[in-house]
Amino acid sequence: SLNWSIYYCKNEFCYELLCLLWTELRVIGMRKKKKEKIISLLASYREAHNIIKNLLNEGKKEEAFALMSLCQDGMEKLEEECKKEIANDSERKVFSDSFTAYQKSLFLSYETLLEEEDLKEKESQEKIIGGKKEIGKGNAQKQSLYKLQEAEEIFESLAYKIQKIPIHTLILFLPYKASMWDSMESVYLAAQKDSACEALVMPITYFERNEDAEFGEPINEKGIFPGNISTIGEDFSIEEEEPDIIYIHNPYDDTNYVTSVHPRYYSANLKKYTKNLIFIPYYATMGLSSFGKIFLSVFPHMDYTVVQKEEHKEVLPREVQEKAIVLGSPKFDRVLSLEKNPPELSAKWQEIARGKKIIYFNSGIEDMLTDTKALLKKMEEVFLLFKNHQYYALLWRPHPLLENTFRTMRKEYLPSYLSLKKKFCEEKIGIYDDSAELERAVSLSSAY
Repeated sequence: SLNWSIYYCKNEFCYELLCLLWTELRVIGMRKKKKEKIISLLASYREAHNIIKNLLNEGKKEEAFALMSLCQDGMEKLEEECKKEIANDSERKVFSDSFTAYQKSLFLSYETLLEEEDLKEKESQEKIIGGKKEIGKGNAQKQSLYKLQEAEEIFESLAYKIQKIPIHTLILFLPYKASMWDSMESVYLAAQKDSACEALVMPITYFERNEDAEFGEPINEKGIFPGNISTIGEDFSIEEEEPDIIYIHNPYDDTNYVTSVHPRYYSANLKKYTKNLIFIPYYATMGLSSFGKIFLSVFPHMDYTVVQKEEHKEVLPREVQEKAIVLGSPKFDRVLSLEKNPPELSAKWQEIARGKKIIYFNSGIEDMLTDTKALLKKMEEVFLLFKNHQYYALLWRPHPLLENTFRTMRKEYLPSYLSLKKKFCEEKIGIYDDSAELERAVSLSSAY
C-alpha cells in the first residue's frame, strides 16, 4: 500500500507519485503475484478517496485537485492492464465502460471545484450562463463530494470485478539436456492443458568442464528438443517475471565435476525469484534412489522434490524428506504414452536390427566411477556376446555425460572407452543411440 500522506503538501510531489504508480503498473498482469499488486494499488486509491474528502472538508482544494488528477491518470493505466487480461470482447467493454464512468465522475467532481475557483476570481456569485445551477461556496463543495461519492461507488464495483478475474499461474521449466527432457515432459503437458496455467520451456546454457575443472564452451541444446515442444530463449527475464513455479532437473549447481549449468541457474539464485522451486530428478530407477543420503546442493533452496516412491523418500536426508512428494516419474509417463503410439525403427536402425528383438544396454556414470575397469570389461563382453547374434540386436545408449566424465575424472581410461565405442559403431555390432529420446529406446526394446 502506498503512503499517500507524504504527497499532500506540494503539487510537485504528485508527479513523483505518478511515476511510482506507473512503474508499479507497468509490470502488472493477472498472474497471482501481479494481481496482488493491483489489489494493493486499489487499496491505495481507496485511501486516496478518503484523503480527498478530508482535504475538501478542510478547504485544501489545491491538494485535493492534485490527488484527483493522480487517481485519474493511474486508473487509466490500470484500465489498460486489466483489458490485456480479458479475452472476451463484451467483458472487456463492461470493464472499459466502468472505468470511463469512474473517470467522468471524478472529472465532474474536479470540474465543479474549478468552476467555483473561477467564480471566486471574478468575485461573482451570479448564475452561470446557460441555466446551470448556481454555484456558491457551500453548494460547489457539496456537489463535488457527491460526484466523488459516485466515483467511489463505481470504483468499488470495479474492484469487485478485478477480484473475480481468474488467476493465471506462470510455470517455467528449465531443462539443460535435451536427452533429460522426458523427466519434465508429462508435467509440462499437463500444465499446458490447464487454462489457468502458462507453461514455458526455456532450455538453459550449460558447460562441460575441462580437465582442470574450468568451464568449456557454452552449450545450449534448444535446437534439438522435440519438435512438439515450444521453447523460448534465454532473454526471458526470470528476475522481472518471477515465475510462480520453476522446475529444474539439475541438482548439483557448482558441485558437479563434469558439467555445470550457467551460474544464473544455480538453485540459490533461482530461489530469489520464485515461491516454488521444484526439483524433478532426471533419472529413474527400479531400485533405491542412487543419491541415497547424499546432501545435494539443491536441497536447501528447493521447496519440493518429486520422488518415485515412498522408499526413495525414506532414504533422503531427514531434513529433506518433508519436502519430498511421492508422484512417480515423468520418465515412465513418457514411455507408457508411447505404448499407444509406438515409434518406428529408422531405416538405419532397421539395417542393424534386421528384424531381431532389441535388447537395451545402458552404461551409467555411477558404475563407471565405482569401478571403471569393471565397466569397460562389461562393455567389451556384452558387445562380443551380441555381435552377429542370431536372435537379438543390442541397442547401446551410454549416459549423455559418460564420455565427458571419462575425460574429466577418469582420463587414463578414456582411450579404452573411445576404442570400444569406435569398434561398436564401425563394425555395426548394434544400434548406437546418443539421441535425446530415451523413451524411444525403451519403447523399442524387449528387455533391459
